[in-house]
Amino acid sequence: MRVNPRRDPMRDAGLRGLHLLLVEDDYLLASGLQEALELEGATIVGPYPDVQGALRGIALATVLDGALLDVNLGDETSFAVVEALRGRGVPMLFLTGYDDSALPAIYGDIPRCRKPVGLAELVRELNSHLVRVG
Repeated sequence: MRVNPRRDPMRDAGLRGLHLLLVEDDYLLASGLQEALELEGATIVGPYPDVQGALRGIALATVLDGALLDVNLGDETSFAVVEALRGRGVPMLFLTGYDDSALPAIYGDIPRCRKPVGLAELVRELNSHLVRVG
């Protein structure tokens, strides 16, 4: 088989085989993201609209390859979810309308996608920040 050097096998794989936690309180956005990410091959854990549901989902999940987190979940933030994911070594990506200065410095290492985000950009960001095994 001949390999095309211009093809990026990670990009071509989409999100196939990845289990992604989705935490988003906007129902329409969450369902649209879920559908789009599943079409890219991901298995979605959630979506969860609040911290309590997300923490329950994390506790029950046997596999989590990454997470997409809205920062503002109504009257709470997703920072407790961040800490639970860090405890499991799960890479994550913030989906937010906030600029960098609105987030605590302790979360400065977490990559962000600005809302509204296009699917191509989101898939590119996920592929660049998640480690694939196998």
